[in-house]
Amino acid sequence: VTETADFQRDLSLDSLDRVELVMAFEQEFSVEIPDDKADKLSCCADVAKYIISESQSNKSNAGSS
Repeated sequence: VTETADFQRDLSLDSLDRVELVMAFEQEFSVEIPDDKADKLSCCADVAKYIISESQSNKSNAGSS
């Protein structure tokens, strides 16, 4: 598995596999990934970028409270 391996094309994940993978990411990284965003995550690099973006967004929101 590489960071750019496509979940569906390269790893042959079906829709149920993708849902389970997103749920695992949510649990592991304590983030919520809405369905519309999850549909756009096609490889590990996309997931990493999303989680980092959400983490930074949450930190800046916490600092402004």
